[in-house]
Amino acid sequence: MHRRTLVDYLLNAALLAVATAPLVALALWTSPRRRWPWAAVFLGLLALDDLAVTLPFAVRALDVVGGDWNWVGKALCVAWATLFLAVGPVSFREAGVTLRQHAGSVRPALLATLALTAASFGIGAAFGGGPFSAETLAYQLTMPGLAEEFVYRGVFIAVLHRAFPDAEGAARWWPVVLTAVAFGVWHGLGVDDGRVSFDALSASFPLAGGLAYGWLRERTGSVLFPTLAHNAGNTAALVGGLVG
Repeated sequence: MHRRTLVDYLLNAALLAVATAPLVALALWTSPRRRWPWAAVFLGLLALDDLAVTLPFAVRALDVVGGDWNWVGKALCVAWATLFLAVGPVSFREAGVTLRQHAGSVRPALLATLALTAASFGIGAAFGGGPFSAETLAYQLTMPGLAEEFVYRGVFIAVLHRAFPDAEGAARWWPVVLTAVAFGVWHGLGVDDGRVSFDALSASFPLAGGLAYGWLRERTGSVLFPTLAHNAGNTAALVGGLVG
């Protein structure tokens, strides 16, 4: 079986940023106030995150946990994002890393989380999946939401708010849309032996989920509900697969 090389992973990271860049440029061009350097920071961090999550596959010595899931890669994503917020110009509070929620947001966020969980169960039942291991359950209950929401709806949305300062009307939703699109592309894009592929179905569900998680982030001002919704949805899809 062919094993992907470090060059494949580097190319994948670069293509992720390149594929997202045109929409970022369009968003900036249509916005009355814009800061291009922060958009460039977003694209650079997008590539960095992709490299972090795939590094244990490229450097097998880093995969100290083993198992069927990429625990180390997700931990590396959390590590770089934490370091960025600790020493960089964007604060943890600005990235939504707080338990404090906007006034009046908890009830609609809870209802949205329940609705997303139910929808994920239905998707799992529709596609099927069969039995799963205890490790799979533990992973889906924790790591996707913790790492991906911290990075995408936390750090990335905060950085994009810097790129679109004081945006009003539809323009204020550009950070949500751009992170959701990047999230979808990240799930669908692949490079193997220098050959680029893209799975639209694999991208579509994360894109839709990214829009929902982004709405939760903006509605509540925190990544708490996006994280809960993401992990609950992934787990519900697993359980739904048992009845599919």
